[in-house]
Amino acid sequence: MPRVACYARISRDPAEQRIGVDGQQRDLAAYAASRWPEAEVVHFDDNDLTAADPDVERPGYAALLDEIRAGDVVAVVAVEQSRITRQPSQWEEFCTVATRAGLGELHTLSAGVVSVAPSNRLLGRILAAVDAEEVERVRVRTLRSHERLAAEGRPSGGRPYGYQVARDDQGRPTLAVDPFEAEVVRTIFKEYLRRKSMKRVIEHLESRGSMTSRGKGWSRAGLAWILKNETYVGRVHFGKIRAKGQHPAIISPIIFNKVQKLIRNNNRRGGRSRCS
Repeated sequence: MPRVACYARISRDPAEQRIGVDGQQRDLAAYAASRWPEAEVVHFDDNDLTAADPDVERPGYAALLDEIRAGDVVAVVAVEQSRITRQPSQWEEFCTVATRAGLGELHTLSAGVVSVAPSNRLLGRILAAVDAEEVERVRVRTLRSHERLAAEGRPSGGRPYGYQVARDDQGRPTLAVDPFEAEVVRTIFKEYLRRKSMKRVIEHLESRGSMTSRGKGWSRAGLAWILKNETYVGRVHFGKIRAKGQHPAIISPIIFNKVQKLIRNNNRRGGRSRCS
């Protein structure tokens, strides 16, 4: 049976609610059913994954390309070309895979049909270049915004474990201590200072039923991020910028500095408490 491949993607969904990709798939399925009523509709998606970074692996996109290569796909549908990719080089790869499988176009809900056929790829190439330029502009604007907030001692981006994003009396962004998570942070520092291995610290947290903010178990990388994070001593660190934060500390500078010294010593020795 011929197949119509529907691909959906959302760059940011940290809570993993999948509202965006599920909504896209419903719209794509309706479009596919109206255009190819006899075809089987197969869905591929990547949730909370960017298409702008070549180092980010997208399992759903890789599976889509494999499905196209298999030869049974009669059409590919996406909400817009940028859902497929925001990289000109990756767009060229998609065009090559599609044409080798006998496909001549990508169907999009926003811009109609985009040709992938040789000698007729101008529109797709222009869209890919525009997408890539917009990605770079957003990155520059975001970097400048983060640097400005950091210089003011204010948070940027998501909330660190142990805090909640809040607003001060002037309505500016700041962090408020989350009592429950802050106690977990103190426990992590205390247990590491007792020279327990990272594995033993994780076991201790599990025995207390302590989970990450996403409700998952702790990892070495997650603990290392907390143990090295200056946010917990009331500082803001972004790139080359270090400033006194506008938020309360959870860990005293004395405890924090002892932990940093222990981390350096353990890393040099390659000991069981290695934190890297």
